Amino acid sequence: MILEFHNKARKILVIGDVMLDAYWLGSVNRISPEAPVPVLAVKKKTHVPGGAANVALNCSKLGANVQLVGVVGADAAATQLRDALCSSPNKIEFSAVQDASRPTTLKTRIVSGGQQIVRIDEEVSATLSSEIEKSTISACLEALATHPEVIVISDYGKGVVTQRLCSEVIKHARNLNIPVLVDPKGSDYRKYSGATIISPNKAELALATGIALGDINGLIREGQKLCETLNCANIVFTRSEEGISLLGTSTHEHFPATAREVVDVCGAGDAVISTLAVALAHGRSTVDAVWIANVAGGLAVQKFGTAAISLQELNSECALLTQKNQTGKIKSLETISVLLERWRSNGEKIVFTNGCFDLFHVGHLKLLESCKALGTKLVVGLNSDASVSRLKGPQRPVVPHEQRAQVLSGLEAVDAVVMFEEDTPLNLIKEIRPNILAKGGDYTIESVVGAPFVHSYGGRVELISLVDGVSTSSLVSRIAERYVESRGQ
Repeated sequence: MILEFHNKARKILVIGDVMLDAYWLGSVNRISPEAPVPVLAVKKKTHVPGGAANVALNCSKLGANVQLVGVVGADAAATQLRDALCSSPNKIEFSAVQDASRPTTLKTRIVSGGQQIVRIDEEVSATLSSEIEKSTISACLEALATHPEVIVISDYGKGVVTQRLCSEVIKHARNLNIPVLVDPKGSDYRKYSGATIISPNKAELALATGIALGDINGLIREGQKLCETLNCANIVFTRSEEGISLLGTSTHEHFPATAREVVDVCGAGDAVISTLAVALAHGRSTVDAVWIANVAGGLAVQKFGTAAISLQELNSECALLTQKNQTGKIKSLETISVLLERWRSNGEKIVFTNGCFDLFHVGHLKLLESCKALGTKLVVGLNSDASVSRLKGPQRPVVPHEQRAQVLSGLEAVDAVVMFEEDTPLNLIKEIRPNILAKGGDYTIESVVGAPFVHSYGGRVELISLVDGVSTSSLVSRIAERYVESRGQ
């Protein structure tokens, strides 16, 4: 799955607790004579955007045009944060509301040999004053008026993401039909009511639901209830080394972790929600966006510190994983039913076609591409070897069904392949209940197996024009003729 976000930049609005993450890097070779503590010989000092500012940076690295609204102090950290966000190549539009009564949140990590020794936090987590809250909400609504494709609220519990701010932003976003994604904090999610997606980690969801951290089935069950209570479409919760789960009010899908090695979990949640936002802004379905975001989270934990993921490395990793997972398109009747439920809940238009697909040729390819163009998801029913032999004779198939299924699953147009043993796919069609039943133009609609059933619930039957002079039977005959000719020479 290649992202191809670069064709047109999308606008993302990020709102929340901005921070500056500082790193003091060095080595420890002795213990202080003054107290039993390590002595760090500092070799390098660096700082990068953190919190909501890191979310904005991640979105920018993925090619989005980003506007960020947050609160800063009147201090050097605010200046450093502005410089980091607004300088080339980031060029993030930072609407910073200044509050002289509180410092810019600064987290300084003391690091030796790749390991944190201590973290020093300089911050005030009190709720904003009414005056500053009003100014922040005004800045948010002004940014909303520019019609971003997606809004991200990044709540780190530092007092900026108030009940009133959430209420105003979500209300106006819903009126404008703009999705709102929330990275939540605390145990009470009521202030996020009406958001499109809430994305906690497993520990945060356990806190919000009162379910034990190890009770994954309980977390899924209560997370689904939370979706309904909060009137939000989905909860996407990260599960560390286990991956990510996508919950709806009555649905659940899990995406296994992709990370090969965990170096630092810092910033992984920011990478996930940023990628989710950009993918949705580019029109990806929720399921596809979560899949891509899961890959981004896997890349983030392989980096040290709050390092942003680039579009190039995300595209490369998505392509690699897609190539590895092509055989995952081969489904049984049991597993396809789960997939169909998810597709239907996302409003996908499901197309079904079937065939032997023995000695795959250009006619097959054009047929499948035309079928896919009729809808958004294409399921291919594949005759088993026994089924082909009964239909075509004992010399067929030439290619066994395992290999034929793998060839089909490697095609971009195909979303699922299901084998069937019967002479016709009628039972399979009844299980799948496609929106569109497609077959080659050598059939008539009346002769297409399953046509009356599909018509019975309002589905369509479509006939696809074939490529003249190309068929498996003609290929087999040509090969046989040439073999005979070569033996006679």
